Amino acid sequence: MHYKERNAAVHLCNSLTLLFRTAGERPLVFVCIGTIKASGDALGPMIGTLLQDSELKNTHIYGTIKEPVHALNLQDTMQEIYEKYTDPFIVAIDASLGHLHHIGYIQLVEGPLFPGNSMKKSLPQIGDIHIKGIVNTTGPYNYMMLQNANEKSVRNMAKTIATALFNASALIEKNVKKAADHVV
Repeated sequence: MHYKERNAAVHLCNSLTLLFRTAGERPLVFVCIGTIKASGDALGPMIGTLLQDSELKNTHIYGTIKEPVHALNLQDTMQEIYEKYTDPFIVAIDASLGHLHHIGYIQLVEGPLFPGNSMKKSLPQIGDIHIKGIVNTTGPYNYMMLQNANEKSVRNMAKTIATALFNASALIEKNVKKAADHVV
């Protein structure tokens, strides 16, 4: 779906809620990949920062504007996550390049993300599910395409994705609390 579509955050939230339910009791970990050195690549850290500022209690966020997760520290970050949490349910979030008519689209995919693919980087695949925001077109110089992405569009896409992640996480948190209250 395109981030400008009416109710895009609601539709994304509904899909995420279904996927989060499959996680059961597993810790929910968001890995927001990118750097603010390029406007397009800032999508992940923007989302991480928006989520970090929220009041969610049962989610763990890696990758913010102040502490980004990128190619140089991704492997160490993943090792830290697996040492800290038992069987985490990982949601990988990253910017992506695509065809001109796909700019602005958000993709939610079951299965791992292959970060740095468009930049020809060999990084570990991560995530039980992943979200990609298409921020610009592919081209002969993909790094330049990430740098030249429309910053306002990237920021608005980040808000849409963060809203959906927050609401889906809050719904799951509420349902877990309800279930725990019925057990007592």
